[in-house]
Amino acid sequence: MKMNPVIHFEMPANDRERMSDFYSGVFGWQMNMMGPDMGNYVIAMTTDSDEKGPKKPRAINGGFFHVTDDNPMKHPSVVIQVEDIKEHNERLK
Repeated sequence: MKMNPVIHFEMPANDRERMSDFYSGVFGWQMNMMGPDMGNYVIAMTTDSDEKGPKKPRAINGGFFHVTDDNPMKHPSVVIQVEDIKEHNERLK
């Protein structure tokens, strides 16, 4: 069976400045803080990338979302790439 890769992650952050300092300081990630019009989302570049995405095979980028009372998302999520979503939905049955 073909393996389907994780291509993106998202994690919650209560304090985006603290989170950004941690991941950039410890892992060298580049953090791009978006404004209120983008929900204060933080894009995390974990590897060298271009307009097509990560340059290195098996590497992914992700982001952090601000935790708020009105945001139903409270947990990390991962995005998995599949060739045919309908086929994979059938596997769930």
